[in-house]
Amino acid sequence: GMGVDLTERHQSQVSMNLTDYTKTAIYRAHEMVRMEAQRYGAKIVGAEIIGLVPKEALEQSLAYYLKKEEIAEGEYTLEQLAEEMTKYLQLEGFSVEQILEYKKGSLYLYNIGQLVTMAGGPRKGASAMGDLAMIEGPAVLVIEDGIVTYAGKQSDAPCPKEQGMEFVDAQGQCVLPGFIDSHTHLIFGGYREDEFQWRLAGESYMSIMERGGGIASTTKATRAASFEELSEHAKKHLDAMLRMGVTTAEAKSGYGMDRDTEIRQLEVIRHLDETHPISLYPTYMGAHDTPIEYKGRPHDYIDFIIREMLPLVKEKNLAECVDIFTEKNVFEHEDTRRLLNAAKELGFKVKMHADEIVPIGGAELAAELGCLSADHLLKISDEGIKALAASETVATCLAKLSEIFCI
Repeated sequence: GMGVDLTERHQSQVSMNLTDYTKTAIYRAHEMVRMEAQRYGAKIVGAEIIGLVPKEALEQSLAYYLKKEEIAEGEYTLEQLAEEMTKYLQLEGFSVEQILEYKKGSLYLYNIGQLVTMAGGPRKGASAMGDLAMIEGPAVLVIEDGIVTYAGKQSDAPCPKEQGMEFVDAQGQCVLPGFIDSHTHLIFGGYREDEFQWRLAGESYMSIMERGGGIASTTKATRAASFEELSEHAKKHLDAMLRMGVTTAEAKSGYGMDRDTEIRQLEVIRHLDETHPISLYPTYMGAHDTPIEYKGRPHDYIDFIIREMLPLVKEKNLAECVDIFTEKNVFEHEDTRRLLNAAKELGFKVKMHADEIVPIGGAELAAELGCLSADHLLKISDEGIKALAASETVATCLAKLSEIFCI
């Protein structure tokens, strides 16, 4: 900044070059000059902004003058924003054309030390999965309207085309795609912290289920929870996942095991997918267990799912995939085969909880049915490993889950 004394006009002019409005807000600079002028009995008679100014910088200052936490997206048009800031900052000659509105999802990320691209499509097998298609820096990543348009050496990078593109210096750091969590039971009510004690005392997961714990306990709490309660609960978990770098997650239903609660869970997943930064891949898992209404009648419950739930979920377009807990005394091969074949006929992709507690050939069945994945696999057999290796089905290994707390 600098000051110029205009003696003949009885004025002083203060000029400042603000390079980062997140560190020095426009309103803060304006108010500091105003307060300093007051010390000498002077007042601000006018101000101007030279060149372009980010829309967010003006919204930040307007929020200050309106005593608001923030300006909501779309609350003010660019014209209204220019008018309000002209009033509060006493601007002269300020034009709406000076407001720089970043295009959503447009980014020019440069000076990257290592750029992990994962180019080449899906990988399976140790050697293929070890190839990260990494580009050594300096490298550049260009995203336009949410689409990656360039990923490569900085020396070959195109010149930025968009006025509204955001520029970020990676400062030699590694840049990689967001993490994907391919197995989550995101939507549920209640907690089962008391079961930790039971597990520590040596009780098995199946014995806890038999005494009304496990899935049955969470199902009771989930059925009693409202849409808003389930949504708010899940959002907190998504926020934590996002802080850890997860940008995409699969999300299952399965804690309702009735018509209304299962649909409510899937509708919460769709709502969160639309409103939260993490992208969600919805999976219908009504066959998580046999609910109390069908106790001892797993075949009848699978009939209900095939007859009523699969067509309803498909009609409402609430899920991409169907999952089932294939386990001894839960749903065994016959019911698994019936359900997943019916799901495939309706156009769903399929997956399985397989060989988690007892080795019953779940991995082999998953490979046979062309499942996207076979999950858990704590008790997978050598034959199951060979079957998965020879198929396109991915092994989702959750090696520590049952030792700690099986859900």
